[in-house]
Amino acid sequence: MPTVRRPTKLTWIVANAATMLALGTPATSGDWSGFFLGASVARHDARTNSDSGHDARAAGIHLGYDLDFGQLVLGGEVEVESAQVQVGSVETQDMRRIKLRAGYDFGQTLGYITLGGVRAETEQDHDTGAVVGLGLSYSLNQNFELGGELLYQDIDALEPGGLRRSNTVSLRASFRF
Repeated sequence: MPTVRRPTKLTWIVANAATMLALGTPATSGDWSGFFLGASVARHDARTNSDSGHDARAAGIHLGYDLDFGQLVLGGEVEVESAQVQVGSVETQDMRRIKLRAGYDFGQTLGYITLGGVRAETEQDHDTGAVVGLGLSYSLNQNFELGGELLYQDIDALEPGGLRRSNTVSLRASFRF
């Protein structure tokens, strides 16, 4: 006789929480105006001009402000990320980004595009570049939101053989005040 495997308590809790969030969230327009402060964890896929590269994890903090114009949301953000990305003989110590955001208010969800600048630093050098990306934020309540971003960064080579391009996927949690 085959054995039936019972779900664990954690599986049951996660499934019920996801169901309650999906069914209990009103489809009304949220107010995305105001300051937000949060933290993120990210995964970098970094490359050089010769396409050699390295994957790395990173952690960061961000601070921003949004203005809600009905369905259109405009804002900006500064972000500092501790990212030890080793490419060749060069290791990036941290990255700083300034981004403008334009998004669409789906109610409890905000979808947005972002455009800005990035500054990558090593022990010996620093350089700047452009950053573009897509993001999504989901409002759990009036003050707390979860989200994610997909960013593409193109940085002038820090040193010969240094970081050139980076794709970043991040999970974010923010407190809106």
